[in-house]
Amino acid sequence: MKLIGLVLLFSIVTSYFFSLSSDIKLKSKHINEFYLFLKQLDVNLINYRYTTPTLIEKTGELPIFSDNTYIQLLKQEIIKSQNFNTAFVNTCKQNNLLDELNIYSIFAKLSNVIGVKDIEFQHKVLCICIEELKQKEDEYNSNLNEKINFYRKIGIIAGIFVVIILC
Repeated sequence: MKLIGLVLLFSIVTSYFFSLSSDIKLKSKHINEFYLFLKQLDVNLINYRYTTPTLIEKTGELPIFSDNTYIQLLKQEIIKSQNFNTAFVNTCKQNNLLDELNIYSIFAKLSNVIGVKDIEFQHKVLCICIEELKQKEDEYNSNLNEKINFYRKIGIIAGIFVVIILC
């Protein structure tokens, strides 16, 4: 009976740390998808010259974003609040992206121009934001595998440690 309890405890501890490594992968995926979303937003802005709500709605309807709940949440928030900045902050808070990545400053720039300034200026600011987000994404992904492996190893070591202590 004690063996079953120790195996169960080991499983719980390692599962916790493995879930942390999964969260890291998920954040990387969200950053990448948001980067692609901004790039497509820029293309739609230049090619179709939509108004802001239509621009966001049309960009979010693309097949690449259709199954992405993060982009769909962002789209809904933008349409609901009519404010890119507020929508972005709310969506990021729900997905815990702002605290770790500190990408709020990039999108604070967008909130002042999307739907307010002329299209060429919006395009320039959007290009700057896309470049900054790409840099953040590269920084985050540069040691992504190291972080994931670290959490997995710590999970296994912590599980073994707990089992040894309780034996």
